Amino acid sequence: MDYNTGSGRNAGGFPDAISAFESLTDPGTGCHRRHYFGEMILIALAAIICKCEGFDDMERFAQS
Repeated sequence: MDYNTGSGRNAGGFPDAISAFESLTDPGTGCHRRHYFGEMILIALAAIICKCEGFDDMERFAQS
C-alpha cells in the first residue's frame, strides 16, 4: 500500500483496512492536530487486538 502520512490518497481519511469506521466523525478541532483520526483508530484497534489493557498500554504500543 502506497501510504505517505501528510499526503496521498489516505491523508486525513481512513486506510482501506478500516473503512467500516468512515462514519465516525473526527472530534479533533483546529488546524494544529498532530495525527490523522483514521491512524489513531487503526492504532487503537491494533492495540486492543494485542491485549493492551488501558491508555498507558496503548501509548507504549503506539510508540513501539
